[in-house]
Amino acid sequence: MMRTWILSLVAAAIMTACSSNSEGVKIFYGEKFDVNAPVTTDQLITAIDNNDTAKTQVSGIIEKSCSHRGCWMTLENEAGKKLFVSYKDDAFTTAKKIDGKKVTLIGNGSHNTEKDQYEFVADGVILN
Repeated sequence: MMRTWILSLVAAAIMTACSSNSEGVKIFYGEKFDVNAPVTTDQLITAIDNNDTAKTQVSGIIEKSCSHRGCWMTLENEAGKKLFVSYKDDAFTTAKKIDGKKVTLIGNGSHNTEKDQYEFVADGVILN
């Protein structure tokens, strides 16, 4: 009887864990943060062009991500400019195969003139 009860409890815990990746659940990587009025990718690029590189939050759709280790991503934007996202001090990675998913990041952006790309170093990532 006790064995059946324990197995039922374990099965319930596994089912709950497996269903926790449903719509609306947020998965954190790196620094945890509360979402507070994030800008769009295009707004971030405009802010970088205006030399406003303070720590900010940005939300967007992942265009492409590292399928090997989850160590970088690029975000879609309407301006047609590349926004390359890396993770602060390579301290964490994200899931693989997340192209097309919505993401919110916190960190700092800049323009790399050598590569002619916009870059964002994320302190934290929320995968929605």
